Amino acid sequence: MKTIKVCLSRQNLLLLLLSMICSIQSFSQIEFSKFPANNQILQRDEKDEATIAVTGVVNSSLKGKVTLKIWQEEKLFFESEINLNGQTQISFLPKIKAGQYNYQVKAYFNDNEIKKADRVVAGDIYVFYGQSNALGYSGINEYQPLRNVFLRYFVMYNFENKESEWLVPFETSQWPGTGLFPLELERMLYEKHKFPIGVIVGAVGGADIATLSNRNAANPTDIRTDYGKLLTQVIASGQKDQLKYLIFRHGESDAVFYGFSEAYPHQFTKLLNYLKTDIPNIRKIYNFQINILNTHNTKAGFLREFQRNSKNVSSIITNLSTVGTTGYDGLHYNTKGYQQSAFELSRIIGKEIYGLTENMEIYSPDLKKAYWENNQLVLEFDENMKMSYPHDTTINNHLWRMKDFIYIDGKSGLVTSGKGVGNKIYLNTTEKGSTISYLPTSYGNPSPLSFYEGTHFTNSLGMRAFSFDNVTIKNNPIEVSPHLGPLTIYINAEPKCIGSQAEIFYTTYEDASEVTFRVQLSDPTGTFNLGRIIGEGKTSPILIDFPEDIKTGENYKIRLIADNKTNELTTNSFAIHEKPSVTISAKTPQINEGAEAIINLKFTGLPPFEFILSDSSTHQATKNELDLAIKPLTTTIYSVLEVKNECGIGRTIGIANIEVNKIVLFNEQGKNDLFVIFPNPASEYFVISTKNKILTDFCLFDASGKLLDEVRFYEQQKISTKNLIKGVYFYRMKNGKTINSGKIVVQ
Repeated sequence: MKTIKVCLSRQNLLLLLLSMICSIQSFSQIEFSKFPANNQILQRDEKDEATIAVTGVVNSSLKGKVTLKIWQEEKLFFESEINLNGQTQISFLPKIKAGQYNYQVKAYFNDNEIKKADRVVAGDIYVFYGQSNALGYSGINEYQPLRNVFLRYFVMYNFENKESEWLVPFETSQWPGTGLFPLELERMLYEKHKFPIGVIVGAVGGADIATLSNRNAANPTDIRTDYGKLLTQVIASGQKDQLKYLIFRHGESDAVFYGFSEAYPHQFTKLLNYLKTDIPNIRKIYNFQINILNTHNTKAGFLREFQRNSKNVSSIITNLSTVGTTGYDGLHYNTKGYQQSAFELSRIIGKEIYGLTENMEIYSPDLKKAYWENNQLVLEFDENMKMSYPHDTTINNHLWRMKDFIYIDGKSGLVTSGKGVGNKIYLNTTEKGSTISYLPTSYGNPSPLSFYEGTHFTNSLGMRAFSFDNVTIKNNPIEVSPHLGPLTIYINAEPKCIGSQAEIFYTTYEDASEVTFRVQLSDPTGTFNLGRIIGEGKTSPILIDFPEDIKTGENYKIRLIADNKTNELTTNSFAIHEKPSVTISAKTPQINEGAEAIINLKFTGLPPFEFILSDSSTHQATKNELDLAIKPLTTTIYSVLEVKNECGIGRTIGIANIEVNKIVLFNEQGKNDLFVIFPNPASEYFVISTKNKILTDFCLFDASGKLLDEVRFYEQQKISTKNLIKGVYFYRMKNGKTINSGKIVVQ
């Protein structure tokens, strides 16, 4: 090995040091607002180019030149300079070519390097949002990523100080914030299309959609919200205004709970509008319909039905079905399952984004209409589908039959057989009906674990059809346009009150987003023969009032009308109740002193009721009639001061007059001045005191004569009343030959 000695004269060394000091000082006077990061991936445009933005602020007193140089795989690709003559802003916006090229970017001041970025690439970036299945943690610790520098992912280490970076997967042993599903998708896309691929993952395990769409309008990047964290990552990636593609995999949490499922369309639409606002160039959203869960929510099918139709909310949405994906455990998937999802999505992306000529059967078959034809039920799917009806299959020692999981008017067992012909499936049935559902709304149990492992409708490429829920069956193949009304409509199923307000949530087809809808309330039976208009609006939710003159009922529905037309879609049934009334009367109008009286209260309206009597006592009733026991000390007239239920304060009717017959007691043998009882009335205790020092027997009785307490004492005794209810009690005392009786009032 040769040793090379470099000797610098004192003069040359001084010049070098001065140059370095000048470079440091000039760098401190140039502040870059935009500059690519190491391993940065830039979103390519339609010309397969991307812009490297280098901008900054310069001290106006700084003199000299700022130079930007870019190398493509060690070959100089771009060079430009700006001479500083008092200006305060600098800007370079060179274009680079997308593809398998690494770029190095360097900035110089007076030929001294002041900032650089290595391995900058141009390709495509995919944002992932949703729940844990948008991550796919199964097998992630053993995962071996493709050893290629053109795969990138973005990691946020600290949301407070925005510490983050772009990484190359195979160069790190951990993948914080991402999972198997995004990493496998980017590998497949790169290997097929040869563009660099990056992923930004903001998915949150277990988060419901209300949480994911919780956006602080005053500060959208508020990191106290999951949406704010997603947006913070997007901005920190340096590509917020260039991002085009988002993958949304979500719904399991909302499908578990009643109320969450029904509100899902409104929350989804709200989230969609936020994403369009905050990521302005978004061109495509891939939305997955969830699998069948084993938690028993009868509205989970409603949520999946909306996910199937979400492409009608916005033309930028493409839907995918997950039913029948391999490796399903009732909630998540194994490694092969996430790889299957990545592969099926990659084919669709290849067609829609990279322009590949693919068979239309790469898509999940979607039901277009259902109708009766020659006593057969016809399910018609997308054009160019070759549909198959599955054979009965034994899986894990269980026989799965497709006909058991097709529901006509909510009932299974009506389908006897089926056959696929072209894009249609023909079903033979034992009777007709008006609605059809395919696959159960839920199946199995979490403990012991069981879940749906059965058969599915498929096309010739094995893509499983979307599940569908309560689709209307027509009497012929001519389908009325669904665009006459909303895509979904929902009202909270809790009972409503006459005179109160409620919100109607709905989603529309994209071309009907500006339509003004009138809200029509059905008859109490759920029919619209005498339906009336109770509100209107053109944005969800519509606030409506339930007028004072409508009748109560248990089966009301609501539908929306536009231009006097509707698509027959209605809300779920709900009850309308009234404010309460109560009638009070005496069931035992006369009692002896100390005895119990019964007053009767009859209510109208929906229990529970809260009411206040004229003696200021407060009570509750859980049924529409109540017998209430009371112990008046004197003749009393009772009335109800106030009655209310969930609908508000209602009317009170009548009085209850209770007459109390006083009981007069006479002392036997002796004088009562030998005994003193105080305090009387008593609240917590009373004391018995005698004037002689012989043994005294004391007995306490209720109004019916039942012995409650018995004590023996000398001179004085304290008796607790904590276990006695308010009322009149009677006592008997014997002291030697002296017998005394009387009354004690407990209050």
